[in-house]
Amino acid sequence: MKPQFKNYSSKDYEAVCDFLIELNRKSRNHINWNWGRFEWMMEHPEFDKSLMNSIGIWIDDDRVVGAAIYDMYFGEAFVVVLPEYSALYPEILDYAYRELKDENGLGIAICDTCFDEICTVESTGFEIAEQTEIVMRIDLNKEL
Repeated sequence: MKPQFKNYSSKDYEAVCDFLIELNRKSRNHINWNWGRFEWMMEHPEFDKSLMNSIGIWIDDDRVVGAAIYDMYFGEAFVVVLPEYSALYPEILDYAYRELKDENGLGIAICDTCFDEICTVESTGFEIAEQTEIVMRIDLNKEL
């Protein structure tokens, strides 16, 4: 059976967190968008909770397998599926474009190593933007 779309509600919070944990357990390609970031966004004072039902989730056998999540505001989004559901990516991307854009369009956050996602997004007319998100790190074995 094909995964079913549903609009997010606050009852789906734990399921989305579980999805993001599972996604990042399988690969580090989406580590910048994880359950902690989702939690931070949901609790941020500037987050407009009246729009959160615009988040799209895809459910298979009572578990989230894909999502289109705006990043604090419309116009920027995170579009992702579990690897075994990659065929859903174009559908989720289409949803994000229709429902999560703002008056300037839509930017999709994709890691440089997600070649399939980049190809799919480019094939729909998106262009790579010269934006980066820096993640800081430190080697704990190195003396400061």
